[in-house]
Amino acid sequence: MDSVLSILRLLVALAVAGGIVYGLYRGLRWRFPRLGRFRAGLIVGLGTVVLVAIAINLLTVSGSQCLAHENTVLLRGERVINLRQTEERINWPVTDARYLKVLESCEFLVEHCPVTASNETRVAAESICRKAFAGQPLN
Repeated sequence: MDSVLSILRLLVALAVAGGIVYGLYRGLRWRFPRLGRFRAGLIVGLGTVVLVAIAINLLTVSGSQCLAHENTVLLRGERVINLRQTEERINWPVTDARYLKVLESCEFLVEHCPVTASNETRVAAESICRKAFAGQPLN
């Protein structure tokens, strides 16, 4: 049932988009009466292609975005090297900005980037994300 509603929403969105494009075409023909059918169709068609390309580009998640979020998790979630063994290591609280940034990046990784066993950095980021979701101190 959920897939039927998704298809129905897609069809309604396409119908609305088609109506808007047709309205732009008719508006161009009305505003510029000397503009031929071919040229008006060409202007509206090229504009539509550009807008669709921009929309598709904004909807896709690229590998560089996954890599950026992996780096955020690894750099902000790694252990801080304690050079002076006499001092106690600082545990960042859950409300700290670093912790919240790691949680945001972890949510993005879980939602958009698949885990593969061959990618060691992704597996390390996944283990840090598990700690962050459990509320454990990261470093």
